[in-house]
Amino acid sequence: MIKMAVRKSEKISNPVISKWINHQGKVDYSLLKKDQWFWEQIFAIENTNLSKYSRNEKLAFWLNTYNLLTIKGVLIELKKNPKWKGNVTSLAKLRFFIFRKFHVAGKKVSLNYIENSIIRRRFKDPRVHFALNCGSTSCPFLPNKLFQAETLDKYLDNLAKFFINSGNVWIDEESKTVYLSRIFKWYKKDFASAGGLQQFINKYWKNETIDFTKRNIKFKDYDWSLNAQ
Repeated sequence: MIKMAVRKSEKISNPVISKWINHQGKVDYSLLKKDQWFWEQIFAIENTNLSKYSRNEKLAFWLNTYNLLTIKGVLIELKKNPKWKGNVTSLAKLRFFIFRKFHVAGKKVSLNYIENSIIRRRFKDPRVHFALNCGSTSCPFLPNKLFQAETLDKYLDNLAKFFINSGNVWIDEESKTVYLSRIFKWYKKDFASAGGLQQFINKYWKNETIDFTKRNIKFKDYDWSLNAQ
């Protein structure tokens, strides 16, 4: 049985996923669907036994599972319609994230269930929002490697820093406005455990500390078009 790469002891190869991604975060799905390693990971997701996994091993597994199954979902849509543009309608989102079920660790679950009932509810770490890729242009970039339990904390920090400093927090000094990714609006309550949005963003923001009380806050439109090359 092929096991998913989340444990150091398993010594499973963890190739650089960035070979499928360009510098703009666009994914080469035509190349990806031919990659044997990818399909081995999908098989592993279906057959993994999580009973003896530690907390970090479980979180790494579920983050990897969400991202890999999102890719599988995209490949299913592109096989049906090579001109598919992504989850740009409400119905498309329902079908993709809620109605479609995948086999994971012996159960059938949706992407919505993985994100909201497992990752958010069980682990309560706001950094996960920058580790999950939903296959859309405004999503955080697909992580360039699988998550591993041993390096999980540092990698989540790096992904949060990258997201915040890559145009998803932007200041218009003239209008005294802070523009934020809509992710910060949708999941605002998740950041309460980290001191709230202001404290969380300033922790990773590379520039001068932002005083949110002296600025307007606006949330940018979300681009649901497919993140394909």
